Amino acid sequence: MINKLILTLIVLFIGLQSHAQKPNSDYNIRPIEELNSYGIGDAYPWLSNDAFRLYYCGNNNSTGLTELYLSERTSLDGKFEAPEKLNVNVDGYDNLSPFLSRDECVIAFTVRKENEKTLTEIYVATRPNRNHDFALPKPIKLTGSVKGELISPSFTQDLNELMVFHFYKGQTSIMQFERTGTMQYALRNTIILENNAKLKSGKLSSNGLEYYLSIEKPGRNPSIHIMRRPSLDKPFNRLHIFDHEVLNDNYYRNHQPYFTSDLNHIVMVRSGVNHWNRNDMYIATKSVEMDDDYVKFDRKHVKVFPNPTSDVLYIENLSQLSLDMMIFNTNGQRVRKSEAFEMHKMIDLGDLPSGFYLVHLINRETAKRLVFKVQKINN
Repeated sequence: MINKLILTLIVLFIGLQSHAQKPNSDYNIRPIEELNSYGIGDAYPWLSNDAFRLYYCGNNNSTGLTELYLSERTSLDGKFEAPEKLNVNVDGYDNLSPFLSRDECVIAFTVRKENEKTLTEIYVATRPNRNHDFALPKPIKLTGSVKGELISPSFTQDLNELMVFHFYKGQTSIMQFERTGTMQYALRNTIILENNAKLKSGKLSSNGLEYYLSIEKPGRNPSIHIMRRPSLDKPFNRLHIFDHEVLNDNYYRNHQPYFTSDLNHIVMVRSGVNHWNRNDMYIATKSVEMDDDYVKFDRKHVKVFPNPTSDVLYIENLSQLSLDMMIFNTNGQRVRKSEAFEMHKMIDLGDLPSGFYLVHLINRETAKRLVFKVQKINN
């Protein structure tokens, strides 16, 4: 049954035209210099849906092993702070390619054990919320004809489907597994490409309907693509190159992409054509095109205070722009909304639990958005 599905997908991709996704905006991209280490492959970035937290793997200088890290930032245009090592790392081995659930309470990653031969296992750990450490990670059991290395695991949000990048004897593929029991998954499907095109490692989107990856075609550097499917119970049947010149600059090897659900932010890894170029993480943010007549919208035009606050939050609309406001908690739930205000605004947060909230201010003329991270405290 598995082999039959492989052949079906091969035929599907042969007959599939790779329609380019045309942009109506582009991206501002920068290397994450505050985290990248010279001469070391910082890799496999995963970005939280609010774009404030970055999970990735990097080298531990004292042990020489690769470990999982978390770095946070306080604004969408700010730099990431000094990273902290996650408590899930399996001691004595390389820990690679973290992937998290949307609420960041489940993490999956690869543990690579190198003795006489390389052995990779997929580990999973959980926690009740982001304020707690993860529980002890446990390996999952995979059944089916699985040989070679497995890396970059990603799950659907219900944990019923697992997708893993597979490398064996120079061949690459994406393996799809379905859950058969507690911490047990059976191989259901394998996705490969024809015409000597090589799949690179990828990740599922938070809704499970897209798979972000890079593809290396003969004579070209890897470029970012997106596979899509109409629903979780259907196969992937569309393949797009992500047609943004800023992101898919052919000078670089572009790989290991991951997008926030609105496609406004992407993290990825780039390496140069020449082997002495570094293998670095990059972050890109979608830019919105604006007419010259529009008033530019930045933090000079608004003030949000006090921060932290115990009850009331004030928004000073200094330039009297027409603004929409939405406030979300860190689980992505909207807790406040106000439309088209041009003067100052007072928002009562007194009934909200303590914690961090994201205040989104949207300029109605330009659609440009500012995001402020605000802390609610209890007296």
